[in-house]
Amino acid sequence: MKIELLHTVGSNCAQRVLWALQYKKIPHTRIDFDHLSEAEILRVSPFGKVPAISVDGRGLAESMAIVEFLDEAFPEKPLLPKDMFQRGKVREVALLVDGTIHAVQNSKVSKFFHPEATKDEVFSYRAKWITRWLPKLEPLLFHNSEWAIGSSFSMADIFIVPLFVKGLFVGVELAQFPRFKRYLAHCASNADAWSCAPTELRISVAKTLS
Repeated sequence: MKIELLHTVGSNCAQRVLWALQYKKIPHTRIDFDHLSEAEILRVSPFGKVPAISVDGRGLAESMAIVEFLDEAFPEKPLLPKDMFQRGKVREVALLVDGTIHAVQNSKVSKFFHPEATKDEVFSYRAKWITRWLPKLEPLLFHNSEWAIGSSFSMADIFIVPLFVKGLFVGVELAQFPRFKRYLAHCASNADAWSCAPTELRISVAKTLS
């Protein structure tokens, strides 16, 4: 199976897929989105967004669909729990992160509705949105262990960590979320999962925790 990942630096959605690929040790080739023509992008990603993967020449877009595909195609080191209800909770968290929090805070959304907004104003909009929803997300997490859902690393962690790091980048106050800070420290202390995280993510977390 030949897998090519379309990605761009700084995209936390692309970070999710890259983390899954590296954690599961799936051979792949990375292609920088910015080096492709619009026609080449649209052949793989119908909305022209990252991430997307090409699997033996067939395109698949959207990070959650991609991660679930990879988990089924390469079942070793699963990212979804065996327990049916726990699998549902992982998907619930991933969808809340992806649909309710990430999608709205995306800079393209702010610029669409406020084309006159400065970079600082866009960062402020994004930080306010993420700050609004993290307190509602937290009660769903960390019930069985230091991992987000259940007792092991999962797709939920792959979605939460990049979002929280992005939040800190745009101005979310770390002091407001001590539980998430402890969570980052836990993730960073687990060599098996953390050594496979995207480099830019590991660098950001190291600076946050220093």
